Amino acid sequence: QWYQRRVRVHWVDEARTMDLADRYLNCKAAKYMLRAGMIEKAEEACALFTREGQPAVDNLNEMQCMWFLTESARTYFRNKDWANVLQKCHEVEKHFVDIVEDQFDFHPYSMRKMTLRAYIGLLRLEDSIRGHQFFNKAADYAIRTYLHLHDKPLSDSNGLGNGETDEMTEKEKKKLESKKKRAAKKKQQQQNEAAVQNSNAKDKKQQADGEIAPPPIVGIELVKTEAPLDDAMKFLDPLRALSPQCPNTHKLAFQVFYRQGKILLMIQSVKRAVKTNPRTPEIALHLTQLHKYIKTKGTNSGIIAEIVETEMLDLLPNKDINEWLNMRESLTGSNLENFFMLRCAHAHLAPDSSRDQLQAVLDFPLQGTTLKSCEYVFGHLQSGLLNATAEDLAVFSAACHAQFPLASAFKPPSQETVPR
Repeated sequence: QWYQRRVRVHWVDEARTMDLADRYLNCKAAKYMLRAGMIEKAEEACALFTREGQPAVDNLNEMQCMWFLTESARTYFRNKDWANVLQKCHEVEKHFVDIVEDQFDFHPYSMRKMTLRAYIGLLRLEDSIRGHQFFNKAADYAIRTYLHLHDKPLSDSNGLGNGETDEMTEKEKKKLESKKKRAAKKKQQQQNEAAVQNSNAKDKKQQADGEIAPPPIVGIELVKTEAPLDDAMKFLDPLRALSPQCPNTHKLAFQVFYRQGKILLMIQSVKRAVKTNPRTPEIALHLTQLHKYIKTKGTNSGIIAEIVETEMLDLLPNKDINEWLNMRESLTGSNLENFFMLRCAHAHLAPDSSRDQLQAVLDFPLQGTTLKSCEYVFGHLQSGLLNATAEDLAVFSAACHAQFPLASAFKPPSQETVPR
């Protein structure tokens, strides 16, 4: 949605320049800039209120400004810059670790001053601190990035996934490589200059406090992980424990456990997703994947096989996945998102029918469909579901553009203009 984001940035930045001392407008403008992909411009705007002589990003991270980190992760994820996505997400996770550790200083104070009400509130906060929306957002981007790294391991050392360079020519790849190296070199130079200015003060403070400086978080090293699914569990476990009411938690959990081959946890994720929101579109595909996995790979004999059989009877009373899909389609098939996931489920059962299922999606009548549903399906088609080609994407985009002519997600490039 390039055009709309640029227009919003244009107007909110004009409002910001009318009063450069207004922190609220500055933060709002920076958030719009990040969502429009203008990361450097957002950093320049935030630099008006950060420590002089230090890069704005470093100072914002030091101040635990997590909205900036999560919005940056969102932009990097959209740009498929996996190294920076993981770096920002791990920085957010580190802030939550620091918050819990910093609270230890409050325990003696509470017992000495007998502020038991505040002390109990503190203990409850520590139990659920990772249920905060900032951690949920960071965990979502981190887990999806690790899933991508598991499915498509990196082909280079720059944090670029295969999906970003597959359709590039050799000349374009070299140009992108050179551009990223220049940007990384410039950023590293700025960080080195800031480190020299602040190293003495930090060293003195650490020596006085007896602390050991933690190793820096480097995104390039994070994407080189040999066990991305194990790293994803670091973010998934708090989500499952503290955000069970969120349907997205169980969608992410199933995708991780499906790749790990953990049948019982896959069943648990599907059952929790059904309990949380039975109309979640992904339930159709996940239950189909679970059914086929059990049917093809089976389970060990014994107590595990008995548990699997019992739980699957609750999910599929008739043991017929096709009948269940047809029944679900009669209930939710009028919704584009559910219809699309049902087609994906049928294609998973019969891979030879993928083309027919894709054609059914392209022929779906869009009258009465919401813009959110169209963007949902278009994004999944772009990710590779149903093996959609560039021509198929163009057909679906044209149909959505006819239904929503002002939506920038489906607007042809020739109609996009930069605001003055």
